[in-house]
Amino acid sequence: MAVLVTDANLGYAWTVIQSLGKKGIEITVAGEKGSSNMLFYSKNCRERLIYPKPENEDAFISAMRGAKHK
Repeated sequence: MAVLVTDANLGYAWTVIQSLGKKGIEITVAGEKGSSNMLFYSKNCRERLIYPKPENEDAFISAMRGAKHK
C-alpha cells in the first residue's frame, strides 16, 4: 500500500507519517513550493512531491494527478 501525505510543512502531518511508517506503508510526502517542508527529511518518506499553492487550482490538481501511483 502507498499513501500520499500533504502539508509537509505542518506538524500534524508528522504524526500521520510516523503512524503509517510503523505499519510499513510506503509514503510520498507532498509539500507546497516555497515552504520549509521539513517532513521531506523523515526516515519514513520514500518519495517527495512539491506542489504549487492550492489557490492556483489547475496547477495544483495537475501536480496531484502527476503523483506516482504504485
